[in-house]
Amino acid sequence: MKAMCQKRALEDSDGTADQLSKNKQKKKSRNPNKNFCVEQKPKYVKCEQCGNPKGNKCVFNLCRACCKKKAYKEVADCPSHGLRFKTKAEKQKAEENGKVNGEERKEETREETKEETKEETKEETREETREETKEETKEETKEETKEETREETREETKEETKEETKEETKEETKEETKEEMKEETKEETREETKEEKKNGSPTEREISSSPQPPTKLQVQPL
Repeated sequence: MKAMCQKRALEDSDGTADQLSKNKQKKKSRNPNKNFCVEQKPKYVKCEQCGNPKGNKCVFNLCRACCKKKAYKEVADCPSHGLRFKTKAEKQKAEENGKVNGEERKEETREETKEETKEETKEETREETREETKEETKEETKEETKEETREETREETKEETKEETKEETKEETKEETKEEMKEETKEETREETKEEKKNGSPTEREISSSPQPPTKLQVQPL
């Protein structure tokens, strides 16, 4: 027959319970100030709703589970259990307000940027118009100067042509007069020669007018 093992009695034969178990002795060797008396252990206050030990510093005097439910319903905080429903809600509201403010700021910045862009575009258009007007004025002045120079050159050429034509006409008239004089002199000389031929020369006239000596008769021999 095998011997049945029996548990060690908590109390000795004398009825004393001063001797501790091996695990408790080990714990006491580690921490000699530790007290294993059940009567001296602290007794926790029970929760009002479920009977679990309540939090010592709980706002609602409840355990963690019941406190969480109540704080969620009432949107309240319990720092002892680390529940911050109220602060989170306030943060969300602040973020929403911040978003709204951020959107308003964004709109303001957009309007400012639009105004700046409008002013920049206005300035650019003004500069462009100024440059265009400058270029136009330059072109107009160039054209005016060109026209003035053309007119001056035309007048100069006209005057030069007039002077040249005057000189040419003078020279032509001189040549014509010379030629006419030459022709007249030639014609006069021709007429004189013709008249002389017709009437004879003055020496011939004198000879013809003077008496001629009598001519001797020549007798021919028979």
